[in-house]
Amino acid sequence: MLTQHSLKKGLKIFGEAGISAVIDELKQLHSREVLEPKIRDELTIDKRRNASRYSIFLKQENSGQIKGRGYADIRPQCRYMSKEDTSSQTVAVESLMWSCTIDAEEQRHVATADIPVAFMKKI
Repeated sequence: MLTQHSLKKGLKIFGEAGISAVIDELKQLHSREVLEPKIRDELTIDKRRNASRYSIFLKQENSGQIKGRGYADIRPQCRYMSKEDTSSQTVAVESLMWSCTIDAEEQRHVATADIPVAFMKKI
């Protein structure tokens, strides 16, 4: 299934499995020391206004497993931080297509790897 649900709707649909998926997503952020919690009342109004929002969505994989997916909305930070500080390194689509074309033409063996939360770093 390609449908993802907001946290509220996902928890209604998936119940305990949804709660478990959210906890797993948050544990991943905590164990990799990606975020540093702050007490809201200790932040100035400007810092609260410029803070990134983090949203979690739930979806059911084809295997039936419920997965939590988190997304940081960095738009507030973009107003006061440089593009280099707020963007992740990504490959250009054209470069990827050229590389795949060359690999196919030269009949190369290709391996892929998934590095979990590769671009997450403590901010």
